[in-house]
Amino acid sequence: GLLPYWDVENKTFDREVFDTFANSREEDEAWERYVTTRVPLNTGSYAPLARGMYALQCRQWFRSFDRKKFLVMKLEDMSSSSGDDAGGGGGGGKGEQWAVDRTMEHLGLPRFTVPDVEVKNKREYRDPLEGRGELREWLERFFAPHNERFGRMLVEELGYEEEDWINAWSY
Repeated sequence: GLLPYWDVENKTFDREVFDTFANSREEDEAWERYVTTRVPLNTGSYAPLARGMYALQCRQWFRSFDRKKFLVMKLEDMSSSSGDDAGGGGGGGKGEQWAVDRTMEHLGLPRFTVPDVEVKNKREYRDPLEGRGELREWLERFFAPHNERFGRMLVEELGYEEEDWINAWSY
């Protein structure tokens, strides 16, 4: 199966099996089976768990296209590091202008100044896992090796900075 390293019944993760299975032919075959049998009309509409397995998804693209064509950014970095409304949302990130600058540079286009970074259509966010500690803990344990793998992939295969991607989503 796609997740031979998880024992769902006992909620345990086998690191040795994960390390052996990751990037193997067996994993490729399992992913292909999953995509062709579980993804409606091959739309890319993965189930929520598979949607967060970034390395598996990106690896398919990296095999088909020049890796230098890809630009990967964290959503958290795209929001403003400023906490005020004028700064764009107080997300604790590098900011909207940083994201646009990085994108324009990556595409080889001239710099563009974002004229208005004020938050639009702001809504309150309620944590869907609030009060669901066991589920949160299980999801964190589930995604930790996948996030670590994706970070390593970006550093080792695309030359991204370690401090940006190794343990980027530590809980």
